Amino acid sequence: MVAAFDDVRAGIVRTLQELHPDIPVAEEPGEGTEPRRFFVRMLSSGQKRELGNRYRRDCSFDVHFYSPGERERVAESLYAGLESVAVPWGTVRGTGLRHEVVDGVLHVRADYAFRVRRTAATEPAMQRLRQEGKVK
Repeated sequence: MVAAFDDVRAGIVRTLQELHPDIPVAEEPGEGTEPRRFFVRMLSSGQKRELGNRYRRDCSFDVHFYSPGERERVAESLYAGLESVAVPWGTVRGTGLRHEVVDGVLHVRADYAFRVRRTAATEPAMQRLRQEGKVK
């Protein structure tokens, strides 16, 4: 497969670092002592088969932002930034962007869809056959 969900997550992390270079991105939700931080979590994913060896993949991500007082400003910047995310094979578009505040944490959600092509497994080439014959 050419595309992976990790590529989309890495693209979201890069986008966050470009938009807000002063705010770290944590690997785990409760990680870090920094009061202002992001955390990116994939909520769901799926794959549907299309023609031949083509598949459509869908995934939903939730970006958590921990910081009181800045939530609305950060939400506005994430709406613009997460609309289009660069990945190694091009760009994926974020759809269905929405945000809410739960227990003081800003959650910005976005859905991404992209197509992948599965390459057929190559069979080993047949080895040469050497045939000998004798006449009696």
